[in-house]
Amino acid sequence: MLLFVKAGQGSMLKTTGAPTSINFSAYAVGGAGGATSVVLSNKDRTTTVHATVDVGSAVASAGAIRLEGPALEATTGVTLGGVAIGADGGFAPGPPESLPTSGTTFIVDVPPASAVLVTAQ
Repeated sequence: MLLFVKAGQGSMLKTTGAPTSINFSAYAVGGAGGATSVVLSNKDRTTTVHATVDVGSAVASAGAIRLEGPALEATTGVTLGGVAIGADGGFAPGPPESLPTSGTTFIVDVPPASAVLVTAQ
């Protein structure tokens, strides 16, 4: 839930993807100032998803915060932005990972059993 809170408020945007057998979801929010927040969730246990995301407008920068853990069912060892999440939900992540952009797209790999929040501007 914390990852979705970090995505921020705004208008939910329609997402589409190429058909695949991988258990993968995408959600997008259009925020203030033209930023688009995209949450990509890979619930597959073995396959990394290589995603090229088109946000429909020019992307000057894209920064990623990753949610990772040792397994889909993990309740310990989970990190957000590379740091552990406290029992109270507190954490202090480092700066977002910079992603490659081109035109209206960014590219990101989403490893098995993980999710990523990308803010594109």
